[in-house]
Amino acid sequence: MRSMTPSRTLHFAAACAGAGLALAVCRYVFLPLELPRLTVALLVGGASGLLVTGLQQGRAAWRQGARGGLAAALAAAALVVGAFVAFAPSRHPALTTRALPGLRIDLPAWSAREDSGPTMPGVLTLDDPAGGGRFVSVRWTPGEGLADGQLASTLAGFGRRDATEAPMAVAGQPGRLVRYEDDQGHRALVTAWRCVDNDTHYTLWTFRDGDPEALHRRMLATASCGPVEGVGGPVYPPFTPPDGYGALVTDQPARVWVGPAEDVLVVYPGTPGRDMEGFRQAPALREQLLAALELRDATFEPTPLLRAGPDGTPREIWAAVARDDEGPVRVQVVAWACPGRLFVALHLGEPEAAALAALASGGCP
Repeated sequence: MRSMTPSRTLHFAAACAGAGLALAVCRYVFLPLELPRLTVALLVGGASGLLVTGLQQGRAAWRQGARGGLAAALAAAALVVGAFVAFAPSRHPALTTRALPGLRIDLPAWSAREDSGPTMPGVLTLDDPAGGGRFVSVRWTPGEGLADGQLASTLAGFGRRDATEAPMAVAGQPGRLVRYEDDQGHRALVTAWRCVDNDTHYTLWTFRDGDPEALHRRMLATASCGPVEGVGGPVYPPFTPPDGYGALVTDQPARVWVGPAEDVLVVYPGTPGRDMEGFRQAPALREQLLAALELRDATFEPTPLLRAGPDGTPREIWAAVARDDEGPVRVQVVAWACPGRLFVALHLGEPEAAALAALASGGCP
């Protein structure tokens, strides 16, 4: 059998490298990302075999004296680029179905930074293996959640730039999509919606390098609402109201006491996944807390009051004046962090010493 000439060997090497590159591009650009493992193995193995063959034939042609500079350069470039495309990790991670309280949704198979488990409210945060603090997070809480426009204003309160809010349907329910940037110009998205049948409000946060919207929409397309089953109840902190305060039964998850002067103490169940620094830096969160009590036009003092907590560490109490239908209302708000949860309490009334001491006395469960 007659052997190939050096020139034909070089052309064959270029053809193999080009075919390997084409197969790799077909795998990662044109075909669906979630394929059976055998199919992926055949595609990647075929691309690898063609690229290796191209390299071997190119070396053989060079030893035989072929000096086709242009063809050799093209073959080498195809080999390098093809190897990168074939073996570089996908920017579109495979998804796996997660069963959360009242919600099924496909999320990346990443390690969990925060996982409250089947609690209400709750959070699941997954760390992007690419690093840099990037993540995907789902949060859920009972009730209706924020009103239209409040999500974007909350992010603006955190210093997020260019926050824009638009309607978006999720699982057949009306929702809202907010696009924003952090202080370093990284793009992120959050979508909020309420599953009407189980009366639960959900938010999906996607913070990744590059274009996070493709992944965000892929996850949302898989969301489906269902019954909330096997979920633990709200977690409350140890809290003792002052003498003379009586408990008030309400249909809200918060615990409420009314004092002798008709002032009110409110303690909310813990919120998983929130940190103290975020609450401290975002006046919009405190304003929304008051808005839920139908208090508006809140003006907070620039410097918080300080009262000793259970361990003697000073706690910040934010004082404000807001308004309801009957006129001005004095308000004091406090938050404290426990492992995995943030707790919030407030007092409606004059900032008497006993009420402020009670606000600062909340402990960790």
